[in-house]
Amino acid sequence: MATKHSQYVPKQGRFLGGSISPAYQSDFDSSIVPIFGHKQKGKHKKDILSGLALIGSSTLYGVAKFVLEKENETFILKRGEDSGKPKHIGQRAKSYQNLVEGRHDANNPTKLKDDYVFLTGIQNGKKYFLTLKGCFVALGFQFNDAEFTIFVKNASKYHLFFAFLQHFLNNEIPIRFVKEIFIKPLHEKLIKNGKFIFDESLSFYFTKIAELYGEEVLRKISDILGNVSPTSKPLEFEIGPLECIPDGKVLTQIYKINKKLYKKNPNENWSTKMMILFGVNIIGTDDDLCMESRLLWLVMRELDQAFSYAL
Repeated sequence: MATKHSQYVPKQGRFLGGSISPAYQSDFDSSIVPIFGHKQKGKHKKDILSGLALIGSSTLYGVAKFVLEKENETFILKRGEDSGKPKHIGQRAKSYQNLVEGRHDANNPTKLKDDYVFLTGIQNGKKYFLTLKGCFVALGFQFNDAEFTIFVKNASKYHLFFAFLQHFLNNEIPIRFVKEIFIKPLHEKLIKNGKFIFDESLSFYFTKIAELYGEEVLRKISDILGNVSPTSKPLEFEIGPLECIPDGKVLTQIYKINKKLYKKNPNENWSTKMMILFGVNIIGTDDDLCMESRLLWLVMRELDQAFSYAL
């Protein structure tokens, strides 16, 4: 399956301490993402993940070209050579291949494939993209708003949760709101507090992740309407007071979108309907589809409960 790359113009690379830094720095260090531990291999792994996040499904040669284009001006200035020549790209792609597939051992626990990246197609070369776990790692990269938007769009082609975020963006929910509800709490309250480590199964954290999002929505409503507590008696949410305030209008739109999609007791066809609605192509087993669907449903449930508690 071939996927067209998003249009993206790389920035310049940076030169730190005599060596090229990763294409994108991450807020998550090796204590959070253990595969980032080795200095040079860690840099390459960051570059693979951030590259795939921004160009979409790609060959590793394509990722190497993307990364080297970002490094190229620094190489020319510091070393007097053009790192973007085909031979350099091929050499870097080979290094990436060893890290993705494992050099000799197919069961190499340090390889990225399966845990962090997966095969999306083999036409005109093997193409890869980020697994759901890889996408959550990518949330740590220091992307600007335009880059974050590109990443979410790319991830939405394969993952229901990110398709849900893309659905909000498509319905003119400001990127600020999407980040404040779905990204910032994850960073500040779970990952950076040491309560989330990427050597665990991602599904282990699904309930907590969803709860964080519900709590953030409740906090935003409370800031507008006054004291609202999840211990309050749940009543039907009234959107009238919110619609009178700019941020309240955005919350109202989020409420309407979520209410339309959420099913309290979804049947077996709900996941399929969400995939068709969002245009998602989940590549994997039935277990993968079940995992993707569970995260999406939990997030929708917590958002629904947050609005139901708000008076």
